[in-house]
Amino acid sequence: MKNQLGLVHIYFGNGKGKTSSAVGQVIRSLGYEASVFVARFLKTKEWISGEVLFLEKQENCKIVSSELAAPFFYSGNREVSEQEVGEAQKKIFQTVLTEMAYGYDIVLLDEILNAVPNYLSEIDILKLLRVKPQKTELILTGRSCSERILEKGDYVTEMKEIRHPFQKDITARKGIDF
Repeated sequence: MKNQLGLVHIYFGNGKGKTSSAVGQVIRSLGYEASVFVARFLKTKEWISGEVLFLEKQENCKIVSSELAAPFFYSGNREVSEQEVGEAQKKIFQTVLTEMAYGYDIVLLDEILNAVPNYLSEIDILKLLRVKPQKTELILTGRSCSERILEKGDYVTEMKEIRHPFQKDITARKGIDF
């Protein structure tokens, strides 16, 4: 993997499976002893999923989470302001820029596309794509994606919801949905 050109993956849309697909790619790469960095935008380390529990156990994988989550992901006891959430997203973005310089084989930026435009700008993402090391495989996930960012993707996959158990009032299930 070290001598391969790193490409850009974009998983977006309103359907289930964006993070799962991205983590699947990360797991495949870890099988070949790749070095991996994962940044979780809009989710704190208290927002646990099976993927995170698994990746935390992997030797070559570093994970950072936002200090504050967006209200959708927030499960704490206090209300957070949009400004506080925005500052937390800018801070994790700066962490990503610093970590990218280490030349990880794979960088997964989970939910980063959801941070645009409320907390990060399209220009921030385009800057990130410009400073990506040539050999780093970069994966971006989120619900929506601008055309300018989509144009930069080498692998672009839109997840489209057709049917979801939430529509039948079936709540998220441990090990299946998180």
